[in-house]
Amino acid sequence: MKRKTRTITVNNQQYIWWYELEAETTINLSPINDKTSIISIYFPLDAIHKHEHPIFDIYNEAIIMKKDNEEYCLKIISPQMAALIISNLSFNEFTTRRHIFYNGFDLLSKWNFIISEVVTGLCW
Repeated sequence: MKRKTRTITVNNQQYIWWYELEAETTINLSPINDKTSIISIYFPLDAIHKHEHPIFDIYNEAIIMKKDNEEYCLKIISPQMAALIISNLSFNEFTTRRHIFYNGFDLLSKWNFIISEVVTGLCW
């Protein structure tokens, strides 16, 4: 059985991260020494794909994006995406006993990534 949370180190700081595949793909981040401080980054599914398959649930699996003439393809629920998000967030954004939500697409645009395509996956 896999662990539900994973530990990641970015800029000599340790964090715990986990993901959820429900109505939207969500990455949750928390400093390892303060688990009451949570930042959730959600990647909403567009209305076109929500009811595409009656049996399976659709979720956002990967993002193809560009920055500085380089193209990246990252799975949303990968350690690379968690590290990218953590490295662009300020450590001061983690506040004790607060749960903060961000739209992942808005954050990537704010960080000058140009989203070319969102790849969807099936979950059952």
